[in-house]
Amino acid sequence: MRWATALVVVAVVLAGCGAKASRDDLFGYMKKPLFASGFPLEDARAAPQSQQFFVEDGSMAGVIIYVWVNATAGSATVQVYNAHGDEVVHTTQTTSASLPLDLGAWKIVVSGTPDAAGRVDLLVTRR
Repeated sequence: MRWATALVVVAVVLAGCGAKASRDDLFGYMKKPLFASGFPLEDARAAPQSQQFFVEDGSMAGVIIYVWVNATAGSATVQVYNAHGDEVVHTTQTTSASLPLDLGAWKIVVSGTPDAAGRVDLLVTRR
């Protein structure tokens, strides 16, 4: 009987060790960005450039959008539209915005002046 109890204790301890490894990664997906991309401003001179990203995880509180504008010449305008089509970010400089959750396809539009050079980078994470 003592051996059976000892085996049960050992099994529980080992199961706890194995569960700890998976528990550490349980929210690993939370660290991954929802969207990360960049736009060369030379491409945005003649016509606005756009990309989409999707927000499908209803368990998060919202999103944080980081915008880096590195215009070495001219300037750039960055617009971000939520899934309902509402403009939620409009900027010409480096900024960040914490926004409420809106499930669906979000759109980013970058336009540059005729003499624009440089790059715009964006990172979208969970809040």
